[in-house]
Amino acid sequence: MFIENKMESQIHLQSMVHRRQILNESNFGSSPMYARQKLQGDMLGTTYQRVNIDVAQNNQCQYRDSVIQEATTEEKQELLAYVNMLQAQLTRKRVAIIGSGPSGLATADQLNRLGHSVTALERADRIGGLMMYGVPNMKTDKIDVVQRRVDLMEKKGVKFVVNVNVGNDPAFALDWLCEDHDAIVLAVGATKPRDLPVPGRDLSGVHFVMEFLHANTKSLLDSNLQDEKYIFAKGKKVVVISRGDTGKDCIGTSSRHGCSSIVNLKLLPQPPNTRAPGNPCPQWPRIFRVDYGHQEAAAKFGKDPRSYEVLTKGFIGDENENVNGLEVIRVQWEKDASGKFQLLPLFTWCSDEIVLILTGYRRV
Repeated sequence: MFIENKMESQIHLQSMVHRRQILNESNFGSSPMYARQKLQGDMLGTTYQRVNIDVAQNNQCQYRDSVIQEATTEEKQELLAYVNMLQAQLTRKRVAIIGSGPSGLATADQLNRLGHSVTALERADRIGGLMMYGVPNMKTDKIDVVQRRVDLMEKKGVKFVVNVNVGNDPAFALDWLCEDHDAIVLAVGATKPRDLPVPGRDLSGVHFVMEFLHANTKSLLDSNLQDEKYIFAKGKKVVVISRGDTGKDCIGTSSRHGCSSIVNLKLLPQPPNTRAPGNPCPQWPRIFRVDYGHQEAAAKFGKDPRSYEVLTKGFIGDENENVNGLEVIRVQWEKDASGKFQLLPLFTWCSDEIVLILTGYRRV
């Protein structure tokens, strides 16, 4: 085995001690998987950076042997694969990835492993897309999970550029991207929400769910919520017109803010507990589920927050144009003799101060 010099050996020995300390730390609770992932991230991040330098200097063999002789069995496999990839001739191909959400990051990582020069462009001020600003921090930690992975990819050679609105920013025009890169990958999400065009939509207190979630996470990361640049639900009566994971996240976030009540309106009927005859395998099972947001709301307010077969017809405001009620229709999803869906009489629900809307997304 080749050891470059005494100082190099000391650095490796210190790395080994650091790795053992990580494994012995108790602040990871009962999650050995998390400890192992952090170990690999901390150790491999530095190794990737130094391997890149060494390969450029044609000192691959000495560095590979000196690092791998100290690695654990699990580490050796990943290190060997990565070092051998770097030793192969680089493609010299330049790839621009527009968007840095889960699909953009996965694409950047795979193309970087193949030897391409990869640059990921992000419109927001942080890398991660919905993983950074769409998913609340209590579900996916932004520092210990998302940002740590971004930092590791950066050490492996991926370039990240934030605050870039491709196509609108003159410095990042599409013509320039096409001329300066061999390929462009569109990994953007559908960020244009589908609105709910009903009377009272422009009242104060009616928000899109991503407006609510994005502002909350950004304020948390920027100032630990001290800047108050977010929609605060404390003491409010909250109505969430949404389904799916995003609706659950709004319920969980509002509960943590300290809302006084919360209701989740859904247009469709309550799903069955088991697969319906028209929902066979291998289709996704459309069954009744209870997620963390529902559990927390039920524990706090005594019941599941979801109300099914409800269609919102309009919002009611006070003299200051603040929302303070909804007009809804209870929908019965059964056809009458003429073949039309039957609607029960209109009634007014005056119980909210914040309304969060999500009916899907239309486009970027």
